[in-house]
Amino acid sequence: MIRIDSAILYDLPPFKKQLVKFPAASEDSKLGEVHLFVGENGTGKTRLLSLLAAACGNPAELTARLQRNATNFVFAADSVSAFVWGIRGNPCLVFDNPKQVQAELIENGEAKSARQKGTRAKLLGDHGDATLALAFRGSARVTDADIKPLSPVSFGKVEDALLFDRQANEDALFGQSMANLKIRAGMFIASRPSESSNRNVRIADRLEKALTQVTGRDFYFVVDETPKLQLRVTWGDKRMLLKQLPDGLRAIIGWLVACVAKIESIHLEHEDPLDLPVVLLVDEPENHLHPAWQRKVLPALQHLLPNAQIFVATHSPFVISSVNHGFYYVLRADEDGVVTVDPAKPCSKGDTYLDVVQDILGVQEWYDIETEEELKNFRAVRDNAKRNPTDANIELMRSHALEIGKRSDSLKDMMARELTQFDRQLAAAIGNGNK
Repeated sequence: MIRIDSAILYDLPPFKKQLVKFPAASEDSKLGEVHLFVGENGTGKTRLLSLLAAACGNPAELTARLQRNATNFVFAADSVSAFVWGIRGNPCLVFDNPKQVQAELIENGEAKSARQKGTRAKLLGDHGDATLALAFRGSARVTDADIKPLSPVSFGKVEDALLFDRQANEDALFGQSMANLKIRAGMFIASRPSESSNRNVRIADRLEKALTQVTGRDFYFVVDETPKLQLRVTWGDKRMLLKQLPDGLRAIIGWLVACVAKIESIHLEHEDPLDLPVVLLVDEPENHLHPAWQRKVLPALQHLLPNAQIFVATHSPFVISSVNHGFYYVLRADEDGVVTVDPAKPCSKGDTYLDVVQDILGVQEWYDIETEEELKNFRAVRDNAKRNPTDANIELMRSHALEIGKRSDSLKDMMARELTQFDRQLAAAIGNGNK
């Protein structure tokens, strides 16, 4: 499988110079391999995705974020066989001063296998054996567009697929691509009813199953002829235009289905293009999604594209806890704002979203800001009562607990436990003092 192996971050603010390795997940799994970038705002999650997009062939996003010409960076690759940055064990490299940095890194033993050719890696798609790289933002929302029966579709230059934001006329291209797929699938079924499947039927079926898995309702694309030829969907028991769908579903369709449309249109001669290796860069797939859907979107994508290497920037504990097959990387900023990327950690099969909130995202507060302040005040009063258990201090503590308990049933239970524990500790202290 063609895959990105590692990245050396050098002179790339806000990152510290370092080697980031992307280990391979177990090969016996039939799921796409996910790499999750997590961390506070401003730690460079999207910038890291932009770096990978530049390495795969389009530096436009990186250039905009660096406010300088990213094409001055040099992408190292094997000039004979490497069409993806970091293919076959060669690290992804980004240099401003290639010779100096290469010598420095190799001397430090960080990249002994690095090969620096002095030219950018070839764009993906320049060779028949090359894989494809695609980039998306979760905020994209698809809209309706006119279609023509089996009109040819071209998504433009290969590097345009590495622009995170939707391009002009992309909705029309998406609609036309999906309509073509459904029309061809229908023609096959009508002409060969005894045969169960062909390329178009399989692609449509896998895609619609993925959307059904995420939304919990049967989902199908339909080409309607009245009042004009138009792509619609059947979702549950309703036939709807795309613009009538919830924003969350339109957002999923806006990037997930566009991903399938691009893969299918570029690999028209392949019988199962969704099984081909692909590098997928997704920025915040949780946008517009209810937590119930956030938990399902990446597992559905992993089943849909079983040989994909998927890089995701996310803030969602529901997205993070949903991934069992893959790795996560915590991006941490020091007091000076310099960011270090933690080594890859395997995603756990047993983590809940509450575990993720506390252990991975580092959020220790569970209540609203006002309640957290009240709890902070209570702990101070409680600790003072423990040190100096006068009647006045104990009464003040109980008064605080009573007021906090009025906020919710969970806080009422919490305050009851706090007071019970305090009474036991006080009784024990008194008993020990009497001996």
